[in-house]
Amino acid sequence: MGIKLIVAPTLEPVSLAEVKLQCAIDADITAHDALISGAIIPAARAAAENYMGAILMQRTVDLTLDEFPCDGDIETEQPPAWNRHCVQPLPLLITSISYVDPDGVTQVLAGAAYTIDDSNWPSWTLRAVDTEWPATRVQANAVQIRMVKGYDAIAKIPADVRAWLLLTAGFLFAHREAFDMSGKMAALPSRFIDALLDPYRVFKV
Repeated sequence: MGIKLIVAPTLEPVSLAEVKLQCAIDADITAHDALISGAIIPAARAAAENYMGAILMQRTVDLTLDEFPCDGDIETEQPPAWNRHCVQPLPLLITSISYVDPDGVTQVLAGAAYTIDDSNWPSWTLRAVDTEWPATRVQANAVQIRMVKGYDAIAKIPADVRAWLLLTAGFLFAHREAFDMSGKMAALPSRFIDALLDPYRVFKV
């Protein structure tokens, strides 16, 4: 059971040009481009997603369950980042729901057999009216829900989230020793700018 990344994001929430401008690096200077694009921007995004408990850029993930829930509703996890006070969450795209039937054969559930309620967070996948979820084989991960989540364009990222990302990228560039040889980010001190992300944090009861 759980969430598994299938297709990683191919777009970052801030561009190389924006980070270079933030860091006062001349556009013609390319010596730091690989570090910024390959380590600093992804590290800033990962830090933001970890702090918020939400995702930013579009990716494909699988949610696996041992069986369909007996109460009829499937709660999705790891939502896109959105401000719960003033901005509606992004639509959830489910590309397929497959399951292992009692005979051990993998079946694909027809799209008409379920609906999506993504009007708020958390989003839910619901059985179609007057239907039941099919029976599954008793095994781990008998149900697989493939979903596409996240923003598909930089312009859709909330401005305060982008501000946090640029500030953090600037900090990381100024302290390049915070990266080890593998490009991973070392621990950074907590800063007041984290408040920019507070409206987007996900707290589960």
